[in-house]
Amino acid sequence: MATTQEEILIRLDAVTKKFDNETAVDQLTMEIESGELCVLIGLSGCGKSTTLKMINRLIEPTSGDIFINGEPIVGLKPEELRRKIGYVIQSIGLFPHWTVEKNIAVVPNLLKWDQARIKQRVSELLELFDLDPDLYLTKFPDQLSGGQAQRVGVARALAADPDILLMDEPFGALDPITRETLQLELVRVHKELRKTIVFVTHDIDEGIRLADKIAVMDKGRIVQFDTPEAILISPHNRFVHEFIGTDRGLRRLSRLSVGDHMKAVKSVPASATVGDAKYLLEREKFIWITDGENRLQGWMDATPDLPMSDRVESYFIPIDSTFPLNEDNLLKEAVSRMLWQSVQTVPVVDKDFKLVGEIRFSDILSE
Repeated sequence: MATTQEEILIRLDAVTKKFDNETAVDQLTMEIESGELCVLIGLSGCGKSTTLKMINRLIEPTSGDIFINGEPIVGLKPEELRRKIGYVIQSIGLFPHWTVEKNIAVVPNLLKWDQARIKQRVSELLELFDLDPDLYLTKFPDQLSGGQAQRVGVARALAADPDILLMDEPFGALDPITRETLQLELVRVHKELRKTIVFVTHDIDEGIRLADKIAVMDKGRIVQFDTPEAILISPHNRFVHEFIGTDRGLRRLSRLSVGDHMKAVKSVPASATVGDAKYLLEREKFIWITDGENRLQGWMDATPDLPMSDRVESYFIPIDSTFPLNEDNLLKEAVSRMLWQSVQTVPVVDKDFKLVGEIRFSDILSE
């Protein structure tokens, strides 16, 4: 289906930026739809951060035009434009002597929002990023971990409810575990808020995990602009092929969630009899064992010669609480878990550890 002009929120038309005799961005043309998470990716010096900064006029183009909602941004005052666009950078830039509440409230205060409205908005955003307002409103930046500070930085960028959020390598300085957590959190928040996000990174795994569309850049130009799936399946040229690497199949698994690919599963409560379990084990190699409220307890295989009237609770093998997956986990993580544990199937539980399904290696291979 063709995209209508009403759906295009950001448009760059033959945008060029030169610094002295160096061309950082060269005749760049692209359209970003409303609600899209667009990733600009490429090697250092390819022009991705320069492009981002031109969208909110931190840098002015040498030539070409940039439009937001069909309006050329050159006709807007830079400060007015920036108050309508959230901006997040790697170094976060929180004011060290201000509380979390005051940091998030910067732009709403500049816009002269009512104080009750500001307080409500700050609390809403902290809750959105799983930061308890009662605990974090009065904290100072040096009392936050790197991940918490970055959450506050994104919350500050969203405080005035902008249509557009620009993010320049926001997770680049974080450790791998925190970085992955925030990537998943950004995906969740984007699905919930549907803001238009332009995200700069040099990390192909991060780009594939986050993006609706990816613009692969080289020497100031876009060499491929498409969905992550299309880029993984059909790299446009040798540069794109080498940039995304040879493990394209595994990288695709970082876009697919366990919840979208798990299968329904039958289980047996630990209070059931071995005879009840044997009925299911006639068709399965093993079965999951739960408690009376469907919380996962363990598993049981078709061990022969057990007394049929005995309770399953006397024979099942307890499961390590770190072994099951949840629906938000990615298929890439599911494969890693299977290889590490030398298993073909992993149970899927909800936040209360209730069994909701299972994911099988054979199902992942069919993707």
